[in-house]
This record gives sequence, structure tokens and C-alpha cells, in this order.
Amino acid sequence: MTQQGLLYYFPSKEELLNAALDIRDQRDVVPRPIPWEGLEFLDGIVERICRWRQEPEMVGMFTLLLVENLGDHAPLRDRLETRYDLVHKEYADGIRAAQASGTARGDIDPDLKAIEIIAFLNGLETSWLLKPSLPVEDVAAAWRDSQVAQMTAGLRNHRPDLSSAHE
Repeated sequence: MTQQGLLYYFPSKEELLNAALDIRDQRDVVPRPIPWEGLEFLDGIVERICRWRQEPEMVGMFTLLLVENLGDHAPLRDRLETRYDLVHKEYADGIRAAQASGTARGDIDPDLKAIEIIAFLNGLETSWLLKPSLPVEDVAAAWRDSQVAQMTAGLRNHRPDLSSAHE
């Protein structure tokens, strides 16, 4: 596409970047209403990570846009902050559902754990972008297993359902 053609469809850089984020959100990010009963949402996170290799440029684009829009008056700041809030809620709700069903310890703060999960994902994403040969699928599966073990430690009758998304 020529620069003129691009400007016809996207008169500003901000509109172009929002369109690119729309595509990414449609494919992968927008939380889906799932009636979780246990820690299945962790499997969804592993599945997302396993899809990174299919579209590494989307992962890189999002990371770059996130860093470029950290300032208070950055053009995409509000959108990225809203996305963060939606993902945080998705993960915290997953933990709350697991607690309600008795498949996660009740002494875990869902909001703090959700922040921890997002921090892990951001760190793994950056590491993988720097070194694409990292076995992120294996790291993700091991991380999920450790999260399940930590969130279920001491529960009676817990049977871990540790499916492996990349096998």
C-alpha cells in the first residue's frame, strides 16, 4: 500500500495504531466471559503465550506501543490502561471463581495475584522478544503448574488438572 493509500484509510498515526490494536484485541486479548469454576484461566494464559510464535510482530508491536505510551498525555495511554484493567479483572475474577468453588486457597488476594500474573507476562514477553529462542511454551507450562501448586497448597481433595497447551 502506498503512503497516500494508508493516509486515506488512516488520516493520523493514532488512528492507524488503534486499528492495529483492534486487530490484536480481536485475535487474542479481549477478555471472554467464561464461567470458570477452577483455575482453568491459567490454561488460557498458557495458550495465549503459545500463540506468540504465530505472530511475533503483534507481540513486539504491543510491547513497543505500551512503552511509548506510558506518559500521562500519551495518545494511546487511556486505551492501554483500559486494556490493563480488563485483563486484571479477568485474572482476578478467575481467582475469585476458583476460591468460590474451593479449588483455590481463600487467603490469596485475587487483585494482587492478578498484578503478579500480568508482571510475569510482561517480563516473559520482553525476554522472548530479546531472545526468541527461549522455550516460552515450556516456561509458561511450568509457571502454570507452579501457580496451581501455590494456589492449591493445603486444600483437601484437590486434583490438579494440568493440561499442557503446547503438547
